[in-house]
Amino acid sequence: MAPTKSRFLLKLAAGLFVAGVAVAAAATWALKTYLPPEKVRELVLREAGKALKREVRLGKINLGAIQGLTIEKLEVSELPNFKAGTFVSAERFRVRIKLLPLLSRQIEVSRVSLEGLKVSVTRDAKGIFNFSDMLAASTVPVQATPGGAAAAALP
Repeated sequence: MAPTKSRFLLKLAAGLFVAGVAVAAAATWALKTYLPPEKVRELVLREAGKALKREVRLGKINLGAIQGLTIEKLEVSELPNFKAGTFVSAERFRVRIKLLPLLSRQIEVSRVSLEGLKVSVTRDAKGIFNFSDMLAASTVPVQATPGGAAAAALP
C-alpha cells in the first residue's frame, strides 16, 4: 500500500505545481492586460516627478506577478531638469509585492532593489547639498492626538 500512497502524493504534488504555474501565468497575463507598460510608465513618471520635483527618465518596463515591477535604466535629474545633470541613476530598479494581500485590495511591498546605482552628491558654496530640497518640511497637516503629541495626518 505504501507505493500507492506515495504515487498519489507525487501526483498531488505535480498537480499543485501545474496549478501554481497556471495561476502565475494567468496573473501575469491579467496584470499586462489591465496595466500595460505604457500605463505603468505614465503613472511612474507622473508620481515620481511630483514627489521628487525633478525630471525622471525610464527605460524598458516589465510587470509580472512573480518578478514584480522591473524598470531598466532609471534616471532622476538634478534640480530642476536634466540640463543641470543627473542626480541618481540605476541600471535596474525592482519592486516586488506580496500576492496574498492583493486579495484584500492591499499592496504590500516585499522587496525593493537597485542594481548599478550611481548617486551624484554635491555641495554648493553655501553648504547646501543637491538633495536638500527633498528633505524640506512636509506639507502634510499636523494634528494633535489625545495624548497631546502631534502626529501627521495620513491619507
